Amino acid sequence: MLGAIALSTLRVYSQASAQQLREMAIKATALDTANANRERNMAYREQVLTRDFDSSGKTRWERAKVHDVLLVDESPQRMLLEEDGKPMTGEAMKGQQDFLRRVIDIRKGESKSQRDSRIAAFDKKHREYRDAIAELPDAFDFTADGEETIEGRVCQRMRVSPRAGFVPKNRYGKIFTQTEGRLWIDKQTGEWRRAEGTVRETVNLGWVFAQVYKGTTARVEQQPFPQAGWMMSSLWYRGVVRVGLFVHYRREQMASYWDYRPMTDAILEDALKTGYPKGTLRSPGRAK
Repeated sequence: MLGAIALSTLRVYSQASAQQLREMAIKATALDTANANRERNMAYREQVLTRDFDSSGKTRWERAKVHDVLLVDESPQRMLLEEDGKPMTGEAMKGQQDFLRRVIDIRKGESKSQRDSRIAAFDKKHREYRDAIAELPDAFDFTADGEETIEGRVCQRMRVSPRAGFVPKNRYGKIFTQTEGRLWIDKQTGEWRRAEGTVRETVNLGWVFAQVYKGTTARVEQQPFPQAGWMMSSLWYRGVVRVGLFVHYRREQMASYWDYRPMTDAILEDALKTGYPKGTLRSPGRAK
């Protein structure tokens, strides 16, 4: 009898623990949606290193770029600041600024229908990704995996695995059905701090013959920024994606993001001045 009581108590505790973890994931997802809405109006700087591989795993080419991501009439516009270690200076920087001026002029001259169409196209892509993230609490089973301190912040670490019977509403959500990984949630704020996952079986996204291959791995982190709150700070992935019948992308990408600021007219004006850019072209952090 004592054994049965102990087993029953253990089962109740496990169920409560799993539910508590799911509630943490629900809160983190809601906070992430709020963060994404703020990010929609942010300017920031990014550093991206991309490597392309052949079928044997040998590097075919490597490219490194640093951009400022600015908003021009509610749509993002990248401004190249450095390529393969060479900063844009002199005529190269002037060329970037001239291009930005042309973009500004073109958008000022748009008709209402052209402007609405441009903004809607960006919003659709943004919304599809956010809708997939919103499904995360229903897509996975969560198992406690201890605590871990990341840069001074105590996080609840949990393992995630596909939940049986989950049917994604979004094409990107199909990836969740074949992904296993881990999630770190900041215990003080409820924000997610780090997420990583590996695709255990090839996933067909169901459009233009797009497939994400087995073994594709990704890791993403976010942290609080002074003028923006919690925002993405780094992204790393490596894997194989097929688009169409024959085109395979074997890629590794490491990206860092920093200097988040609410977008203003003054930021756009500064980007067109002599002496731009200011600040570091090296990420204060490091893409994992």
